[in-house]
Amino acid sequence: MKHPCIFILYFVFQNVAANAQFTAGSRGLFIKGGHPVNLYGLTLQPTPDLTIADNILAISNTPIPRNSTQGIKRVYSFASPVNFNGIIGLFYKDDEVNGNTKSSLQITYSSASGGPFTETTGSTSAPTVNYLSNSLSGNVKGITAISPTPLPVTLVRFNVKKEEKTVLLDWSTSTETNSHLFDIQSSTDGYIWKSKGSVLAKGESTKPVRYYFTDTAPFPGQNYYRLKMVDHDGTYAYSLARNVNFPVEDIISVYPNPVIDKAIITVKNWADVEVIQISDLHGRILYQTQNKIDADLKNGSSVSMGALPAGAYLINVKNKNGTSQSLKVIRQ
Repeated sequence: MKHPCIFILYFVFQNVAANAQFTAGSRGLFIKGGHPVNLYGLTLQPTPDLTIADNILAISNTPIPRNSTQGIKRVYSFASPVNFNGIIGLFYKDDEVNGNTKSSLQITYSSASGGPFTETTGSTSAPTVNYLSNSLSGNVKGITAISPTPLPVTLVRFNVKKEEKTVLLDWSTSTETNSHLFDIQSSTDGYIWKSKGSVLAKGESTKPVRYYFTDTAPFPGQNYYRLKMVDHDGTYAYSLARNVNFPVEDIISVYPNPVIDKAIITVKNWADVEVIQISDLHGRILYQTQNKIDADLKNGSSVSMGALPAGAYLINVKNKNGTSQSLKVIRQ
């Protein structure tokens, strides 16, 4: 983020108390991609356009604990996680530093309510104006800052790359002290993480070490990856998340569209389907299969939409593996 933007946003921040609250209603707050917005000292600069709707951003002066230290006395918390891809930054006041070192502060965030805070690396700091920022990708629930705890490794690079139907993870360390292993974790939403496997660390090294891991079974759609870097004494830290996308094959078709009365639904593989929903564009569910796919919902069968008012609706198919696909249908 360039310094002119920092100073403009800094002036907006000056009179913000650490108990302020921002509410985004049903119409939402729209942020144009590439443009920074200041919300009571929290700066958001999304890469793609971002809309935050039906959400509340609160500010607390209760720091998060971390081993024998604490974070700064400024913690932002969304009522619901925000799926964010871009640059997040925050301003803080001198009396909020809480014993941390300004120049070494790192953006630290959580993805879920009550979930652990992940300490990032490589944050850009401007201690003269009490500001720092970093790139984030995935769900963001809480945001604060803390001086880093000593890590078992110094991670200097972490990349993910599609190779046909697999994903190659490639990372490097410059130093390692008492490091044990890297736990490779993946997620389809940046919220719930599962282990894909592990790679033993070098342990002790003062020279660059390179590591590889291949995910042979990525999910359709977005795949987020992060490294859990574990020391021999059990302490650990997370890397920033990286993501790749595998286009989702069409698993649903509806005919006719627009529909006057009955919509004929065809699904690629009914055995993979967990639930089918019909909702309006506000997310209100108007129809949902119960427990198992209804017997009358077979390929070539129809669902009556004749009782619905004219307008646009979404037919959403959720699969057992967590993936889903929605199709807009117009009721004439």
